[in-house]
Amino acid sequence: MTKYFVTGDCHGQYEKIKFFISQQNPDDELYIFILGDVGLNWHLKYGLDDEKKRYLSKLNAKIICLRGNHDANHENLTDIYSVEKMWGGDVYREKKYSNIFFVKDGEIYTINDKKIFCCGGAYSVDKFYRLRHRYIWFEDEQPTDSNKKNAYRNLQNNDYKVDIVLTHTCPYFAIPEYTFLPGIDQNTVDKSTEIWFESLCDDGLQFKKWYCGHYHIDEEYRGIEFLYHCFLPLEDR
Repeated sequence: MTKYFVTGDCHGQYEKIKFFISQQNPDDELYIFILGDVGLNWHLKYGLDDEKKRYLSKLNAKIICLRGNHDANHENLTDIYSVEKMWGGDVYREKKYSNIFFVKDGEIYTINDKKIFCCGGAYSVDKFYRLRHRYIWFEDEQPTDSNKKNAYRNLQNNDYKVDIVLTHTCPYFAIPEYTFLPGIDQNTVDKSTEIWFESLCDDGLQFKKWYCGHYHIDEEYRGIEFLYHCFLPLEDR
């Protein structure tokens, strides 16, 4: 049997995925969606990404990744990833790690007759700290104009009706302010991705379920399902 699950940020730590898989029927074909900050495409210069990919490649599941603000944009890594068709849309895969896929931002996929809109990316609230200390930070961490054009095109082609939305961050109306880190001046935080997601709702986006990560909580808040440690079946009810 083929089963689909969704979970939140991993930041390069995959023990929860390994344990979850160990609790499943080994004869099932598992697809696990990670909602950004996967921890791959992070240490590209240091060769640590291959170590993490080798770990994931040994697991009995297909790993489907959205990018977070702490993942390089795989769509630009043309020397690593090739584009393939899957579920009626484009995905990115490195051939030597055949069970790891990355979705295209703004794409709509069809799984079990359900339309699933995917878009990664977000703003790093610790951007200036990272820049000051010369830590890793990606200038294109938020959805690009190209990503947004792809989203508009696909949503228009589907009359702005999907069953499930998968993103890294959430629409603006659902930002869980109680999770904000102390010491961060929220006036310096760019919430343009969240505002854009809310604008899609204002434009008429209809969905039955919206899953996201980014905020490191496991709960439903204002109609959005936030995931971190939990694994939930990918469904629209």
